[in-house]
Amino acid sequence: MHEKISASKNIIVLLLDTVRASDAYNSSSMPLLKSIAGRATKYSIAVSPGTWTAPSHAALFANKKVTALSGVSSNFFKKGTRIEPWFVKTKFLSGTESTLARKLHKLGYYSVLMSNNPFLTSFTNLALGFDSVYDIWLHSNVKYNKGLADKVSFVLKGGVNARERLFALSNAVGRAIPAPLFDRLYRKLRLKLDESVAKADGTYKLDRGANDTIAQLKAYMQNSYNYMPHF
Repeated sequence: MHEKISASKNIIVLLLDTVRASDAYNSSSMPLLKSIAGRATKYSIAVSPGTWTAPSHAALFANKKVTALSGVSSNFFKKGTRIEPWFVKTKFLSGTESTLARKLHKLGYYSVLMSNNPFLTSFTNLALGFDSVYDIWLHSNVKYNKGLADKVSFVLKGGVNARERLFALSNAVGRAIPAPLFDRLYRKLRLKLDESVAKADGTYKLDRGANDTIAQLKAYMQNSYNYMPHF
């Protein structure tokens, strides 16, 4: 933070893709997250503004609905936009967007972004306003496999009817199977899917790159504030 507001509290925004409220509260699977959540501000009603990484982060940082942000409300597959993580060419926010980080800077805060997600980066404008940006994913040493990525994109481009049938099937299965059992089934299927996708774009490794992120955070805190967080 800047000196003029040194008496103010630090602000930590911790974002985890595909983590639900039940994973943070009263959960034994993530004890550290549970501990942090127990001391944090709790919202009784919280809804993700978007359905995937880019629109959710853009809407959160800009304090707008996804439909009000043209960079994330368009149909990427219909336009043929390249959104594979290593070849993101889309600017999800305009360069003049008033973001959370920019507002914090005006209040005197020094903001830092540490990301192991290829979509959450200065290249896509989702890092607008942060005083320092650490693109941890750039050092993952994961090689992009264009051939396999194109095959995955081909499946996803199967058309509206194909996606609607898939969603209908998913909803039917969700209603038929008890929630605890469905969660276990989902995790197993997700791991299998991630292993296949990882061969195409490396996101499987990146999604689990928490150790690299934690190491970077500890190094930053120690070098900048002579403080070593214990986690």
